[in-house]
Amino acid sequence: MKKILKNFWVPALIALIASLLSWIGSFWFEIGNLIPKRRVPTVKEEAAKFWDFRTKEIDNLAIQLKVANLAFQKKEEQFKVEENRINAERVELLRLKDEINRLQMELSQRILTAEAGEQKNLKMLANTYTNMAPAAVVVIFKEMDDNLIVKIMSFMPAETIGPILQAMADSPDKKADWPKRAAKLSEILRLNQTRNS
Repeated sequence: MKKILKNFWVPALIALIASLLSWIGSFWFEIGNLIPKRRVPTVKEEAAKFWDFRTKEIDNLAIQLKVANLAFQKKEEQFKVEENRINAERVELLRLKDEINRLQMELSQRILTAEAGEQKNLKMLANTYTNMAPAAVVVIFKEMDDNLIVKIMSFMPAETIGPILQAMADSPDKKADWPKRAAKLSEILRLNQTRNS
C-alpha cells in the first residue's frame, strides 16, 4: 500500500476520478432540474445522496498519509541531528589539524636546534680526536657505535682519518675485529660523502 501512495500517479488519478464524479454529479443534478418531475405521493421524501466523499479507502489513505508524514518529519529531525554532529566533528577535526600543524612546526624547529647543537658537539669531538694519537682514538672508538664514529669522522680532515683507519687495521685486539670494522666504516663514510656531494 505504501508503494501505491509513493507513486506519483495514484494521487493524481484519485483527484481526476473525484473531479469527474463531482462533474457528473453536478451535471446529473442540473439535468434533473430541467426535466419536470412527476410527483409521486409519498409519506416521507428522502433527500438523495449523490456522493459520500467519506469512504473507507479514502480514510485509510488519509491515515497512511499522516503516518508517512510523521515518519518523514522524524527522519528529517534525525538528519538534522546527524548533520549537527558531523559539523561539530568537522570543526573539531579542523582544530586538531591546526594543533598538529603547530606542534609539527614546533618539533621541526626543535629538531633543527638539536641538530645544530649536535653538529657543534660532533665538530668539537672531531677536533679533539684529530689532535690525539690514532691508537688512542681507536681505543675510544671501540666503545662507540659505528654510526656515531662515522658522524665524528665526517668532520675530520682526510689526513687524520687515514691514520685512524690504519691504527684500526693494525690493532692487536682480535675480539673487536678491527679490520672488518674499519672496512665497514670506510664504506659508510664513502656513502655519506656521495650523498652529501
